[in-house]
Amino acid sequence: MKIYNKKNFASGLFSITLGLALLIAMLVTGNWRPKSVVLCVLCLLFGAESVTRALSRDKAIQDLIDQRDERNILVALRTKSTCFTVLKAALFVLCTACALGAAFHPVEEAKLILAGVLIVTGLLWFFSLVLELACSIHYENKL
Repeated sequence: MKIYNKKNFASGLFSITLGLALLIAMLVTGNWRPKSVVLCVLCLLFGAESVTRALSRDKAIQDLIDQRDERNILVALRTKSTCFTVLKAALFVLCTACALGAAFHPVEEAKLILAGVLIVTGLLWFFSLVLELACSIHYENKL
């Protein structure tokens, strides 16, 4: 057998490995929760589908055509851009809420917790701004 799409094959093997690891963990512990069983079955099925698509020449060619389609690329780029914009806005709102909570909350322990969350979300928000600036400078020079 020849592997026509190595990325799909690798992701399929990884998914199958995760599914088998979860199955073994459930067998060893005897903990058969419905969510774990569903997750195990989904990992095994998606992994098997990826591996069979990677081993089939026709399906691998179709996957490559779909991957290189301009519309699919545009949808992926817009999705990532919108996701990043929403994430930045949510981090800003969370920073503002934590700052107000840390300033006006009557319990001292809650102020400390809110201040810690404020520091983490503030750093993430700052890094997102720096990352956006670096990417815009990079693409301005590249294009």
